[in-house]
Amino acid sequence: MDEKFSSRPLQYNAYLLRFWNEISEGHPMKLRLILIDLRTGKQWSFATLVRLFDFLGQTASADDTQTEKA
Repeated sequence: MDEKFSSRPLQYNAYLLRFWNEISEGHPMKLRLILIDLRTGKQWSFATLVRLFDFLGQTASADDTQTEKA
């Protein structure tokens, strides 16, 4: 195993993603997304996939920064 990977502490996030289309009479269908942190139970709601992916990108970047400091 490569030494540079084995010396780093293991840090990961685990999420459950729930998504569905909300249908209202007379209104266009809306995508709804909820991301749930499986460790803490904290939830985030997103109205678009772009916002969800932005959040995940920021979370991944923050994890990279914390790992580099360790």
